[in-house]
Amino acid sequence: MVDLSLFKPAEFNANSTDFDPRDFDNLGSRGPSISDLDIQDLGNLSLLWGEYHAAIRHYERLLRSRYYSEELSTIDRVRALNNLGLAVSYSGQFERAMTLYQEALELANTINEDKETANILGNIGVNFYFTGNYNQAIFHHLQALDIHQNLNNTLGIGNSLNNLAAAYSALGRHDTALEVLKESLIAFEDVNYAYGQSSAFSNVGTAYFALGRYAEAIQAYQAGLSISRPSGSQQIQANLLNN
Repeated sequence: MVDLSLFKPAEFNANSTDFDPRDFDNLGSRGPSISDLDIQDLGNLSLLWGEYHAAIRHYERLLRSRYYSEELSTIDRVRALNNLGLAVSYSGQFERAMTLYQEALELANTINEDKETANILGNIGVNFYFTGNYNQAIFHHLQALDIHQNLNNTLGIGNSLNNLAAAYSALGRHDTALEVLKESLIAFEDVNYAYGQSSAFSNVGTAYFALGRYAEAIQAYQAGLSISRPSGSQQIQANLLNN
């Protein structure tokens, strides 16, 4: 399981049972109005829920809307392109995702946004992971990790290490993956990031299982479930339960 590097959505009132950010066509008629929760956040929520086609529609609307395009800052365009690339990648459109990432990367470089550059490089690594090019995935995750370490960005470090471990495991380097995952779990614990912890424990379980250490694999999967259930991470729960 490869973890998502998401921008934290803004706070909103989701108490109404009528509100669903995936319900693209009825956003103006029920739940928060579009002015209360911007399209970028709706895309982020859809991504987090694993609703990739809904996320794509939100990000595409954000980028093509004349009003929003005129108002979007360069950094917001970078984030929208990067997150659209992630949604597109998770939906299996890998070539299109790479095109979006390259556009986002070029924009990020014009404003010297190192953190966003690292996020994009990490997502490019995820894209290579999905297509089975694990060495390229490792290369890009190491680049992202280096930037996050220079920025002392603990969450970014945790995500990069977690994704790096997944690529190592895919190459059969399970012992290396386990060493990397120890550092990833420490980083996620430092920032109290339950989603990342659940994903990392899933990767720990995968590595242990591949090494024939089944009791330890079960313990890791159970640890991930104990974290993901309270946090409501359906995507991580499904991955853990399928192992």
